[in-house]
Amino acid sequence: MPTSSPLLRISTKMLSERDFFSAFREGFARPILMLDVIDHSSGRPYIEVSFMPLGPVAVGTASSNAVEWVRHKHHVKDCRDDFRLDIVANGPLHFEHAGKEGVYKTGTALFVSHAQPHRGFGPHEGSVRNVTVEAATLRSLVANPEDRVGYPVHPGPALRLLDGYLRSLTSLEEPPPPELATVIGVHLLDLVAAALGPTREAKEIVAKRGVKAARLRAILAEIAKRFSDPGFDLDNVAAARKVIH
Repeated sequence: MPTSSPLLRISTKMLSERDFFSAFREGFARPILMLDVIDHSSGRPYIEVSFMPLGPVAVGTASSNAVEWVRHKHHVKDCRDDFRLDIVANGPLHFEHAGKEGVYKTGTALFVSHAQPHRGFGPHEGSVRNVTVEAATLRSLVANPEDRVGYPVHPGPALRLLDGYLRSLTSLEEPPPPELATVIGVHLLDLVAAALGPTREAKEIVAKRGVKAARLRAILAEIAKRFSDPGFDLDNVAAARKVIH
């Protein structure tokens, strides 16, 4: 994944009401997201997605009303070999994946493989926050992550901290500078591994970097507050918060 951090946001609100859903589906969902979208909103669909690569991971959000998201078998052949951890920001959401089916309430999480078909649907307005990790990168920290695909992620401190960081990131109006983006990405990777269960060899590494992740939240809060300030400087933020070192 790229180490720079462009921030992409796209919404059906950006298009004319008559054409917005078909344009989103044909021009973005199918060729870029590698999935299909089906309108169940009686002709008034709303969709908004965001995507931002951060070093070894990418973070994103997806919000919609009664819209079904489907990755078919023919989409899978063109997908990257990635894993994704979804946290439901607004549920309930019905999800089918890897032969498993469940309803996920607000605050619950699911582990997904991009290499397998899946279907997600919320009967009303729903939204998720997520982290995507390349398979080889995650396997360096977690043994056989494919065995966890389709199952809920066990709630705990790592998942709560991960969700807190994702909330902070989605509040940013602009992406963080590349040097900070890489740091954020590594800590998010650690938190994903901690939420799933790291290998014995990786456990100490994840724990040590996870402590720094707690400090990173203060940086994100400072960035969100001061990013529009012309005098904004990363070194000043570090000095003010005393969190870099």
